[in-house]
Amino acid sequence: EKSVGAVAPGFYADIVAVEGNPLANISAVSKRENVRWVMKAGRVVVDKTKATGKTN
Repeated sequence: EKSVGAVAPGFYADIVAVEGNPLANISAVSKRENVRWVMKAGRVVVDKTKATGKTN
């Protein structure tokens, strides 16, 4: 399918952004409280950054 496989305009993406560095500490992705935002099929479905004003 040509609309998947990249993070770019016009593509669909499933992405989870977490607090911390999951490459340095994989447990960052296993804790619900570390989730900052979730994108599913190219749409943001969870955005905790708006509530806190925190962007990273």
